[in-house]
Amino acid sequence: MITRMTFARSVLMAGCAMGLALGQATNPAGGSNLQTKPPGSQNQFDPARWVRIYEHYGKTRVLLYDPDQLPLKSRQINTEAGSTLIIKLLTDKMASDFALNNIFMTATLNQGDKTIDVPVVSYNELGVDKNAEASQGAVAFRTLSDIKATMENMYFTAKDLIETIYGKDCLSALKSGQTCKVLSDADVAGRFRLYNAEITGVASFFADPQAANVVAVIGNTVFGVDKASLDAIRTQFTDNLKNLLDPQVNGDKQKTVQTDLLARVQLVWRDFCTEMTGPNSTGKSLDCTKPTDAQQYFKEERDFLVEKLKKNTVPGQIFLAPYKAQDGDSLTLVIEAKATGAGGSGAKAEFQFALKSYGVKTAISPSLFFIDRASVNAADLKRATPIQAVNFEPAPGVTLGFTYLDPSLKPFKSSDPNEPLQQPDDSKGKAFLRALGPGLGINFSFLNWASSRDFDPTSNTFAKTTGTNFQAGAGIVFSLFNNKLDFTYGWNLNEDQRRRYFGVGFGFLEVGKTLAGFLKAKQ
Repeated sequence: MITRMTFARSVLMAGCAMGLALGQATNPAGGSNLQTKPPGSQNQFDPARWVRIYEHYGKTRVLLYDPDQLPLKSRQINTEAGSTLIIKLLTDKMASDFALNNIFMTATLNQGDKTIDVPVVSYNELGVDKNAEASQGAVAFRTLSDIKATMENMYFTAKDLIETIYGKDCLSALKSGQTCKVLSDADVAGRFRLYNAEITGVASFFADPQAANVVAVIGNTVFGVDKASLDAIRTQFTDNLKNLLDPQVNGDKQKTVQTDLLARVQLVWRDFCTEMTGPNSTGKSLDCTKPTDAQQYFKEERDFLVEKLKKNTVPGQIFLAPYKAQDGDSLTLVIEAKATGAGGSGAKAEFQFALKSYGVKTAISPSLFFIDRASVNAADLKRATPIQAVNFEPAPGVTLGFTYLDPSLKPFKSSDPNEPLQQPDDSKGKAFLRALGPGLGINFSFLNWASSRDFDPTSNTFAKTTGTNFQAGAGIVFSLFNNKLDFTYGWNLNEDQRRRYFGVGFGFLEVGKTLAGFLKAKQ
């Protein structure tokens, strides 16, 4: 654990963390810094190849989409209507020298003819234009090589300041834990004025509010110090530099800020030396006084930080429950890779989620059955008071039903044994059971066997209904295909003969949702 963070290293980590927390991407139609393929990578330029999508509901975690798993590569996905979707960035698919861009995630919930914008929590804000950089947490378009150059610049700035203010022998003295004295002819303020642009540029990265947000999330895992300490370093250094260069500040105050600035520069140098003296990847110790060793250290440190920071990438989350998403609704997720400041659209990947209510669901819904009166024969028609035959006449009503929709899951072999995963099971048996969607319930229907022709199915009302010809029927219901096809067997409660009936009907609400979704998709 690093106990004291160098100013330069803080800036490097802040810049890396901001970019990686937002994702890495390219845009083949964008600016000149973009690449159609990351160096050393064979992946296509397609944002869909850089994400993995999970579903959480209850205690179940399901892997819905994985670009490397053939059965899980479809972008037409079924998911639980009340679940939470987790979109995880696969940063390991991007080369370490890849440009730090933005990946924008937007989601819309389609409920019949209504469309609702749904925020991708931790990734963007509801109703915010993706071109508004502040709202999206955008950072300056830079590559990791740019950030490495910034770190090297801080090292050489500190080195030059020490050599010109204390003398060249001071580098070796500080390395061995000794102190140095300021040269009698040293122009301290002049040297800091010379490097004011470099120091101010680094401090601006360090002060970026988006960096502060990332620091608060990642915390000690990456930075080794807390957010308050990082802010204090930036504030102290920038305030002291401003006072040193202010002609109105003189006397004891100027000496104090000069002493503090020089002490901070020495701390930066000592921290660099402390970390370089340990064995590197080749097992050799580096000499912080040698520029070639310093450049080797920065390259290794960059690669190390990249791999460490990739593990802290913030995933996007979509919460469906607060929007009362229902079976039959759909969700559209668009992932766009777009460089900060680049004009036009970036590369897009679109996912379509069909929302289902898995397991046993209970619902009260309107019904329309075509009723056939059972057991009416020729003799019944010749009676003195004939028994009226009813041949599949329409009868509206209401059904209390229980439907089972099989989630069709099977275990997924995860690399983490402590986090069991499921995945969709597309075997023929499971697919058949899921499509079958059986249900059972009770139905109450409005009948009129005395004059059945007066029902108008176009308006769903009886044209000539009175208290004498209104009848009530009750029966059991068996449904298929998630309430789209229904069968009933019941009894007319107002008849004393041939009261049994059976009927076939359609869940017109379910059929209507399906038809509406189909028509909307064709628009």
